[in-house]
Amino acid sequence: MLQMHDMNRMSITEFPEMNSNMTTDLQEIKEINALLMYVQVRKGSFFDELTRDDEVLKVRFSNDETSFAITYTFYENGDLVRLEKAMVNEMGMYRHVSDKELERVKALVLAGKTLD
Repeated sequence: MLQMHDMNRMSITEFPEMNSNMTTDLQEIKEINALLMYVQVRKGSFFDELTRDDEVLKVRFSNDETSFAITYTFYENGDLVRLEKAMVNEMGMYRHVSDKELERVKALVLAGKTLD
């Protein structure tokens, strides 16, 4: 399992506008990660069980030097996918979130951000 101390870059993208925000501020990365830690996901073969819908919000933590990444993707239908990529290894987790929780997390993640 990848650790957040391996990450030195974060991007947030809001769909369908494709507006995004990128930072290398480690304090901001820690804060957003702490928010997302409360959105519990479970291990599973989510590709079989998820019906993909339009993306709403994607938060990607990455490391420039190693290409390691942890990505949270929220979909319009409430599905949430957490995907870890480390070299050729990939591990996914998923869950379904309520509209209310999706809006709450989206508001917290986007608070104070300027998206271009």
